[in-house]
Amino acid sequence: MPALPAGEWKHVAVTLTGTQGVLYIDGVEAGRNDHMTLRPSDLGKTKNNYIGKSQFADPYFDGLVDDFRIYSRALSAAEIAALIAPAGNIVSVEDAMLTTPAQEAPKLPATVKATLEDGSVSEAPVQWEPVDPSLYDKECSLFTVNGTVVGTETKVQAHVTVTKRVIAPFPELALRYTFDEGQGITVQDVSGSGRDGTLHGSPDWSGQGHKNQALTFSGTSGNFAHAGNDPKLQPGSLTLSYWIKRTGAMNDKENVLLWFKPEGSFAGNGFFVTYNGNSSIVFVDGANGFYVKQSPEEFLPLNEWTHIVFTYCERHGGGNGCGSQSNSYCNWCCPNADANASTTLFKI
Repeated sequence: MPALPAGEWKHVAVTLTGTQGVLYIDGVEAGRNDHMTLRPSDLGKTKNNYIGKSQFADPYFDGLVDDFRIYSRALSAAEIAALIAPAGNIVSVEDAMLTTPAQEAPKLPATVKATLEDGSVSEAPVQWEPVDPSLYDKECSLFTVNGTVVGTETKVQAHVTVTKRVIAPFPELALRYTFDEGQGITVQDVSGSGRDGTLHGSPDWSGQGHKNQALTFSGTSGNFAHAGNDPKLQPGSLTLSYWIKRTGAMNDKENVLLWFKPEGSFAGNGFFVTYNGNSSIVFVDGANGFYVKQSPEEFLPLNEWTHIVFTYCERHGGGNGCGSQSNSYCNWCCPNADANASTTLFKI
């Protein structure tokens, strides 16, 4: 959850003393730097003391600000918490009631309603305890989260009902070719993205596709389809899905299915798929690759349609020290695959 979610009031405080700077969100420490080298007094007499704008040509602040304060010393953590505590003794608090889909962390409210001694009701900020993911793993279950009103010892609870899991919608397609044209040299992109392809050479149209028409490649030099050069065909993360039917021997030669890399640059950024006699290989993101430990003729049954899906997630890329995460699926199960990076593997 973002530190400053849209549409919600948040209390922000920053303290600075010596070389230590501390950031608080709703009375709770959110960040710390113990090596600060500049004090506000080092700036001398400032002339541009603005709220809502910079002295530079930066965008103006778009939002609400209230109860803005500057103290002449660094307040303690307890004093920061007291800034946002209700102005009066709390008589009672209203527990939170909410639902969350299975396998999705509950969105706990930042505040709860608190009744004070004078009969007034105010919104009191809450610091919730961490939630164990196992609590919301199963549908139709109930659990409770404990919390404390910030700046007080008043306890509060959130009662959570776990509902049915929500499946996220498919992302927007970058390209989809159904190969249902049956004639001509133009392959229509039915995704709506407008990335039509062009046939080169003389690939054959077939009326015996997995569904409707299909395109037959005979292995003859010069026969291929060109999808264009749109940079969006090189996403950071990708899912590649296709149906394929092997109609002849493949173990005795290289069988490049697709090449989305610079021409002649094996290690260039992009990806390609090949069935090369020993295994089925996918190379993505330079020369990083993974392969299926089966020969093409084992992997692809003769004269049968097989559905293949490759996935690659950039969030697990080499930059975070865990390598790239890739999966390959054959007819909705993942065959024994291996990689030169971190890989999740399945086989039936």
